Amino acid sequence: DAPESEIMNLTIKGRGNTTWSYPKKPFAIKFNEKQAFLGMPKAKKWVMLANYRDRTLIRNAVAFEIARQTSQKWVPQGKFVDVFLNKKFIGNYYVCEKIEIKKNRLEIKSNGYLLEFDANYDEDYKFRSTYKNFPINIKYPKEPSNNDYIYIQTYIDSIECILYGNCRNTDIQKVLNLQSLASFWIVQEISQNEEIMH
Repeated sequence: DAPESEIMNLTIKGRGNTTWSYPKKPFAIKFNEKQAFLGMPKAKKWVMLANYRDRTLIRNAVAFEIARQTSQKWVPQGKFVDVFLNKKFIGNYYVCEKIEIKKNRLEIKSNGYLLEFDANYDEDYKFRSTYKNFPINIKYPKEPSNNDYIYIQTYIDSIECILYGNCRNTDIQKVLNLQSLASFWIVQEISQNEEIMH
């Protein structure tokens, strides 16, 4: 029954794959204008994680905080909020930054790539790795050139070849930053992230 502090123009839509099937729905919101939402750096797009399967509601936030303590260059920020829809309380959510290549978000060089290893093999540009048959979605660039596509496939194959194949070059440090990989794996282990199994 409290008055609105501010009325903002935005669109909201459902998000998630398995999580969309749960009673408490996760959402994506997009403001018409960039907002420093909840004190976080300005952007239009935000994610509302429902944390439905997490009775504590804090696992995502804790995993992000652990990642911030490592050498990772960017980790999404987030805030806990109680959400009311049409004056009906629908639960506590974790509102966080959407992973996107932009200023104030994940900033990568123009010749960089963003890949998603995901069982939901649903992007327009995707491939399966040669040795382990991992499903790899190319998230950035949105429309990779043929050269980009071949480069990414070859790069992933070279990593797998060193780890699982019969390659002459066996120096993994030439294709992977081991400090970054170790930081990533520590976060997965400490947070007991099951998603990595998919």
